Formats: sequence, C-alpha cells, structure tokens
Amino acid sequence: MREAILQSIRSRRITTFQHLTVDVGSFRGALGMFTPDRDSIIIWHACSPEAIAALGGLIADKSIRMHPAPNISYRATGDLPPVDICRSIDDLASDTPVIRWFPVVFTEPSISSLDLARERA
Repeated sequence: MREAILQSIRSRRITTFQHLTVDVGSFRGALGMFTPDRDSIIIWHACSPEAIAALGGLIADKSIRMHPAPNISYRATGDLPPVDICRSIDDLASDTPVIRWFPVVFTEPSISSLDLARERA
C-alpha cells in the first residue's frame, strides 16, 4: 500500500484523500484518521487500518508532506466527513473535545506549504 500511496501522490501536484481512495486499492475503510496532535481533529473519516499505518509512516519518515488543503480541494464531492469543518485557528486551539474536520492534502517533500500558499494568492 505504501508504494501505491507514493505513486498516487507523485502523479499530481496535490493529492486529496479522495484521490487516494480512488487510486489505492483497499485505502477506504471504516476508521477515521486523526491528527497526532489533537484527538478531536479528524483529517479523514474513511480509512482502512492499513491506509492509516502506511500514510502515517510516509509522513513520519518525510517521504511525503501533509498541508492544509487549498479551499477548492474538496469542493466537488459528496463524500466528506460527517462533522463540522475547522473554520478558524480558534477551532484548532480550542480545548473543547468537539470533533472537527481539518482538510489536508499531500505532496512530494519538495513542495512546501509556502509554495502552496503562493499558488493560492
């Protein structure tokens, strides 16, 4: 699965969870993937245990980068997490244990968050 995820991410500038679900066999599953920093911030709602392990490993060993998603990344879909989206830094910083979705995308390591921010401007 690790190689299939890498192949998907290398095939485009930015990769969403929807891309991974389509590109990688058995990526989709019944588990949510949360940020390592806050157990109330979900980054995707439908992952297999294998997908979570592979994606987490790729992020940890810096084979890929995870970034906040540009606004249009997840717009054209009906398959979104069934929770409210993080709308501000206050949602991320809150101690309230309300689950929120923080949309992210994945890139090759050579693409920085600053590069993506410049593209949005």
